[in-house]
Amino acid sequence: MEFHINSLYLCVKDMDRAINFYEDIFEQKVTEKSDIYSVFDVNGFRLGLFAFEKMNEPHTFGSNCLPSINVDSLSSMQEKLKGKELCFPITRIKDNFVAEFIDSEGNHLEITTTYKLHEIIGKNVTVTVDRPLGSAHPKYQDMIYPINYGYIDVLMAQDGEEQDAYILGVHEAVDTFTGHIIAVIKRSDDVEEKWVVCPENSTFTKDEIMEQIEFQEKYFNSEIIM
Repeated sequence: MEFHINSLYLCVKDMDRAINFYEDIFEQKVTEKSDIYSVFDVNGFRLGLFAFEKMNEPHTFGSNCLPSINVDSLSSMQEKLKGKELCFPITRIKDNFVAEFIDSEGNHLEITTTYKLHEIIGKNVTVTVDRPLGSAHPKYQDMIYPINYGYIDVLMAQDGEEQDAYILGVHEAVDTFTGHIIAVIKRSDDVEEKWVVCPENSTFTKDEIMEQIEFQEKYFNSEIIM
């Protein structure tokens, strides 16, 4: 016996509102439309919208079954999530970024994209600085930060915390900084990965980067990828 899963339907309260939501998500018009059951054909997979109240059927909205949408890049993922209600922030899980959001009707959806190193390098990000230049490490008071250090808000790394970032080329303590990623620091002996961010017009060699981050990376087996 051979099985195939070719379709799935979501219960909705307001058909027109739900259609508008998914036309925006999928960037296509609804394929079949009625007051009770409408369908989006997404590359051969049929996603149905069922107006359950019109058929007097009970339904409980929740997160026990999540349709999963895949997009081609982290930038596309972030664009799709603008203005959406997140119930699970963008998180790096092995070789993917994963997030969950809630549609116009209360259904939970997953959205994923493959982690691509070449897409990360060159990307513009805003860093919230929680360890400014000249400050001491919160646990190791003898470690003074010679550069600004912080995290990318609403972007979770594999350790379950916000993605950390070193800031180069800024010679005073700052609260936030927007720049572009020039390198990724991979640690073979730690799950964490650090991003290196600098002003748009700045460039650094691997040796120059390591010279500035060595105060912390000397405790790990680190590789700079550019």
